[in-house]
This record gives sequence, C-alpha cells and structure tokens, in this order.
Amino acid sequence: MMKKLPVLFFLISSFFFSQRTEEDLKNVLFDIDFSAAGPGEIEKIDSLIKVCKKDSYNDCVALGYLKIANIYDKMNDTKKSFYYINKVEKENLINSDTDFEVIFYLHMQKSFLYRKLGERVASFKQLDEIYDEVMTTGNAYFIYLINRQYADKYVDTSKELSLKYSKTAYKFSKIYRENKDKRYRIDKNRLCNSYKTSAYLGGAYINVNKLNSAKIYIDEAIQNEKKADDIGLKYITSLYAGSYFRAVKNVEQAQHYLWIAKNIAKNYYKSENYQIAVGDELNALYKSIGQKDSIGYYSKWLVDIEAVNREQNQTLNDTVDWQSELENNDRKKQKDSSLSRQ
Repeated sequence: MMKKLPVLFFLISSFFFSQRTEEDLKNVLFDIDFSAAGPGEIEKIDSLIKVCKKDSYNDCVALGYLKIANIYDKMNDTKKSFYYINKVEKENLINSDTDFEVIFYLHMQKSFLYRKLGERVASFKQLDEIYDEVMTTGNAYFIYLINRQYADKYVDTSKELSLKYSKTAYKFSKIYRENKDKRYRIDKNRLCNSYKTSAYLGGAYINVNKLNSAKIYIDEAIQNEKKADDIGLKYITSLYAGSYFRAVKNVEQAQHYLWIAKNIAKNYYKSENYQIAVGDELNALYKSIGQKDSIGYYSKWLVDIEAVNREQNQTLNDTVDWQSELENNDRKKQKDSSLSRQ
C-alpha cells in the first residue's frame, strides 16, 4: 500500500496542477516546509517534478532537484545531495532562457556541497562567479542570502569582513520583509530564513568581542523566533543565543539554549555542519567551567561525527574533483573557441 502512495500523489497532482502555470508550480514547491522535511516531502517534490517535466517547465524541474538536494544535505546524505545537484546540469536544464533564480540556487547549493567536502576554494568560487550579478539584480532576497554566505567565507580569515557582510545581509533581509511595492512573494520558508540574519549578526559581533552590540541582535533574534513556528529558525536562534550567553558567562542560559539547538540538530538536522556547530559550543562551555565528564562526552561526539563524515565523503570527493575538472575543461574550450572566432 505504501508503495502506491507516490503514484497516487502523482495522479492527484497531475489532475490539480494540469492547468497551473510554471510560476504556480514553483510556488507550490517553495511552500513545502524545509525545516522538518524528510522522505515524505522528497516524494511530494519528486511527484511535482514529474508534473513539471510533462509541461516542459525546466526551471521548476531544476528548482525541484535543488530542493531535494538541500533536504538530503540536511539529512546528511551528501552523496544523494550531489546526485540531485548534478542532475540539473546532466539533464541540460541550464540554458540561455533559464531564470536567474535557478542559476543562483545552483551556485549556492554547489557552494554548500564543496565547503562541506573541505573544498573551500571551489566553494567560494561558486559564490564569486555570481556575486556581482546578484548585487545588480536589486533583489533583496538574493542579495541578503549571498552576503550571508560571504560572511561565512571570511569568518576564519577576517572577522571584520565577516561582520561587514553580516551587516549587509541583515539590511537586505529587512528590505525583503518590508516588501515595499509588493515586489516579493513572502512565504514561510523565505520569511523564516530572513529572520535568521539577526542571530547571525549577533554571532558576528560576538566574534569581534563587541558583546553589547551582540546583545541587541541576539535579543532581537529571540523575539523574532517567536513570530514563526519553524525548527530551522529555532535552531539558529538557540545556537547563537547559547554562544552569546557563554561569552557573557551566563552558564545556565547558555546551557538552556545550546541544549535546545542540540536536540533540534539530533532530530532534524543530521548534517555535519549543524552537529559540529552545537558540539563545539557545548564543548567550549563545559571547558570554561571545568566539567571534565561533559568535556570528554562532547569531545568524543565531535570526533565521531567527523569520522563518519570523513568516511562518507571520501568517495564523493573523488567524484566532485572529477566533475570540477570537467567544468574547468569546458570553460577552457569555450574560451578557446571564443578567441578563435575573433
């Protein structure tokens, strides 16, 4: 009976969506909750992709693949995440008519994947290739998302630059939410993502040891988190609130928020980056108060997470390196061909 459900959903979807435009179908796709998504949501998206394929809605198909890839990444299945990212280009869904939204999300997803695999240069190259174009679109949603990623890009090398990009992300996330002239579609997923910038900016101020400024944005983040019932927003808010309270030596509050983040990561966000972020914070908290048993527990937890992901990602790294080499060769051929015609 369970095996028949995806087929039944597809038949029902085909009936109800047969008269919908591509924009309508993309909106249905964006409305599928990401934070708590799992295999059931992947089946729904896959069925929606079939409907889009039937009507040759390539942008919708590509965005469907990328959303599935994002869910698999959250579930810590990097191999399947890469598989769906790769399908976008393998099925020739990118061409001169492709909407920039698809190209934007493709670069973002590839950047996430490369960074997770430790390919930092390849990761940031994906962002660099589209940054200038994103900034000229005037699209506040795209602008705040890519600046948010640039903040991460510099967090280990230049905390001041990381703060600068965090401020830009925060500014444009507010412009998106204000939505003057009704330019943007405000759905739950994108709205909750935009609220996260308060916590991220608070974290950037913590990193430069400006704790008074950090408090302003952490307090704002805690208030924003109450405005939407979203697991992802709660995780980010709790993680950075815990980090702030650890920095000001409020152990009780730090522990309270970090345990919330830990439970969310354990149940909803299996991906290495979510697990390690909260594990690092808890480990640092217990080191600061000398709780040896807890230090040992979280140190081992972090080692185990890294070991599992190192084994999982080794084979995939070879595939990604091969894919990157192909892309570089294609770019070189296109450049040589262009020069020969001049």
